Amino acid sequence: MKKMILILIVVLLALVLNAGGVAKTNDINRDLQNSIFNDESYNDYHISYTNYTFEEAIQEFATDVVIAQYINHKPSGESLTEFEFVVQERVFGNAEDRIFVYKDNYDEIEPNDSLFSIEVEYLIPLINISSPYVKMHEDEFRFIYGIIIDLNNIKNSSMRNESLSLRIEGLDLSKNITKHDITTYISSLTKNNTLAREYIRSGNIKDIINDSPCILVVEVNEPHRLVDEQASRDWMETDIYYCTVIKVLKGEINIGDEIRVIFFADTVKKAEQHIIAVEHYPESSFIRFTSKNSLFRMDQLDEILAIIG
Repeated sequence: MKKMILILIVVLLALVLNAGGVAKTNDINRDLQNSIFNDESYNDYHISYTNYTFEEAIQEFATDVVIAQYINHKPSGESLTEFEFVVQERVFGNAEDRIFVYKDNYDEIEPNDSLFSIEVEYLIPLINISSPYVKMHEDEFRFIYGIIIDLNNIKNSSMRNESLSLRIEGLDLSKNITKHDITTYISSLTKNNTLAREYIRSGNIKDIINDSPCILVVEVNEPHRLVDEQASRDWMETDIYYCTVIKVLKGEINIGDEIRVIFFADTVKKAEQHIIAVEHYPESSFIRFTSKNSLFRMDQLDEILAIIG
């Protein structure tokens, strides 16, 4: 039943996108977070029905490209598989030495689990999905259209579980393409790409207050969406509440504005007042935390005002 619901959502979204056109962006991390936070568009980030070429997919979505060795994979949550890799070289981006990449088992364009071998060196374009709300590791990634490049035998490379030769336009994989050739080609494709947005990793209150663009005092109103209504709880568990801005300690939001704030599940209740360290992307309708520790008590107000100075 769950799989059928997800498929129906994807189909409906595909019809909407085809009718209105697909907006392209280099910041797929933002789109993924929007889709998870706003369950009306939960599966929008799959973009399964968009017929990108290899080049288009790399240029539009890659926040990282790594040469890596596969370690293992295991189930994660109800519908995900977690792949672990050791990074040997960073072609683009700032991936850590050991990374974890997730695939949605309901998405048919994700790579097949049996594709990977510990003896093979892989070149993998990735979407960094790190967020203070995500439950797994600090640095999480998604595959891009199932693109996996086998550097031991480039002709075995794939995209959307098909031969990469069907999707790539700038290289002829029937020829003797080398590791250097394809690495150089991808480097040229990502030269104008945008690195993933970073959240504040520190738990120190001074770091959070100083590095957050907005510090607000808000009153919690009605819920927009509670955790029990999430389409999936594999990635994160959040409640979204309408809130009224009572005070603006830092930032450009106006007193009296009603905003939608994403909280960790079961951490706030209606009619409570809290201090929050947040950011607001102009393209998003949600206010989101800048760190895992962005929710403060009202009795911390004097301490926070002293930090702001």
